[in-house]
This record gives sequence, C-alpha cells and structure tokens, in this order.
Amino acid sequence: MRRLTRTTAALLLLAGVTTGCGLGSTADDRKQAVEVAERLYPGQLKLLEARRLVFVTEVTFAVVGDPDAFVRFQINDGKCDGAPCERKLTRVLVQARKHAADWRLLAPAFQACGHPVVGVRAGITEPWIAAEATEATAPSLLAELGGCVRRWTRARADAGQPPTGASVTVGIVSPDRARRLPAARPGTPTLLHMTGTKVVLPLLGHTYQAAVYQVRDGVAEPTPSSFRPVRPFREQQEFTKKIHAAAIARLRPIYPDAVPATYHGIWYYERGTMSRLTGTVRFCEHPPAKGKSCAGDGSVAVTATPDGDLLELVR
Repeated sequence: MRRLTRTTAALLLLAGVTTGCGLGSTADDRKQAVEVAERLYPGQLKLLEARRLVFVTEVTFAVVGDPDAFVRFQINDGKCDGAPCERKLTRVLVQARKHAADWRLLAPAFQACGHPVVGVRAGITEPWIAAEATEATAPSLLAELGGCVRRWTRARADAGQPPTGASVTVGIVSPDRARRLPAARPGTPTLLHMTGTKVVLPLLGHTYQAAVYQVRDGVAEPTPSSFRPVRPFREQQEFTKKIHAAAIARLRPIYPDAVPATYHGIWYYERGTMSRLTGTVRFCEHPPAKGKSCAGDGSVAVTATPDGDLLELVR
C-alpha cells in the first residue's frame, strides 16, 4: 500500500476516519450519552443533536417540560472531559435550569419596557436589543434601557438570585440587522436559539453599541457608566491603525522615534454625543529591541471621530 503523505494523514484524522475517531465512535458516544441521561434523569432529557468535533462528540439535549433550557456536553469513549459523565451531566443540567430561570426574568423585563431581547451571550449576562442609536435618539434610548436593566436586576434580587456582577452590558444592534437574524426552528429550546452561533455570530460580526450600567446592592443604576461602539476585530484593527498613525505623527516633533504600543485600548463616546470618541494611545519613545514589542512607556488622551480621524490630542 502506498505511504500516506503527512497532509493526507492529517486530513483523514480530522475527517474522523482513523481508528477510534470514526462515525462508529460518534454513534457509540451518542448511545452512551442517552443511556447516562436516561439512567440519571429518566424521561427528563430529549436528545436533539450529536455531532463529531474531531476527537469528541458534542451532544445536545432539550430539558423536557422546560421550553427554554438545553443541556450540552462533550463525550468520548464513555468519559466527559476525562471524568465520569454522571458528574458532568448533573452539573450542566443544574446550570441549564439556572440559565433558563435567569432568562425568564430577563426576557419579560425587556419586553415590558419595549425592547425585546434578540440575542444573549451564554450565561445570560449580556443581552442584545434592536434600536436605532443616533445622536438624537441615544439619550432617551439609554434612559429606557436603564429602566429595563433596573427591572431585570430588581427581579433577580426579589427572586433571591445573586447579582449579575459589578455591571450589566446591553448590546444595541440596528433593527435592520436584527430582522436578518434567523427564526428559531420549531421545538428548539429558547436559549439554544438565543445563544447559538447562528444568532450570536451575526451580532458580533457587525459594529454595534454597548451600554454599561453599574450594579449597586444588586440593582442597576438608571444611567449608563459608559457607552461605546463594539467593532469586529478587523474593523477595530483598521480604526486603531489609523488613529495610532495620526497620534504618532503629532508626537514626532517631541519624540522623533516614537512608535505606537500594541495595546488597542477601548474607545468611548463622549457623553451626549456619538460623533466623538475618547480613548488613550500608548506609545514608546524609542522602538523596542529586536524581538520585543512596545507595551507603552507613555500615553496621550485622544479624541477622534468614529471613522478614526484625529480631533484632539492631550499629553
């Protein structure tokens, strides 16, 4: 038999046709997952999907009687993350029920204030809503969202649930972008749809706005502590490159050898406007040694347009 090239062998391995990683393994994992689920929680879990991920099988169950919850874990040869699957299944089921309970507090709170949730990060920590955030609408919109967040966090406190954290972030996407999101398939648990890649990736794939509300004594503050654009990675790189180049050019008369740091920084809208962003540009007075990167031994406060045009620089 001809010797396989390294490339061919790698492709076969990734395709799961080498010994122990084939379709039979997926079928075995699926069977074992169902057996564990039925033994521990008879009649409570319904298998929705089993798919191969190179060396493990990812299985997804609906929680019978709970239209919002789902359970997902990885299994291979009777083990889940290298441990007995009974332990793993019990843990993820408890977590699934908690997340579903969180969702049933989150969704009505935002629905009641006129901004239904269109997607949410796993863990039910950062909802997205659809609204036009413009210079004219932002003040009233942020106030409305503050009411939504307060209603949600107060409901959590009343239910005896721990605070969401030190703050709550709400993502704001355009209504047009939200209309393009896929509808949930019939029978799909709500959170499997709302946290799934078909919803979350399109939301993350375009620039949106994020409003952050601080949480004190378990209840969110009514006004945001910050408001900023969130860009996809490539767009953020382009913005950073443009603003760094402009800032360094302004610094060159004082620091002829200045270079920008690798730190991108976070840029916030100036309060009351969406036409000006404020942030920090870090720089090194001299290029770093070969093989080293510039972490920044100096910094300047910068104001720029959302397109990356430099407006002001303060040393």
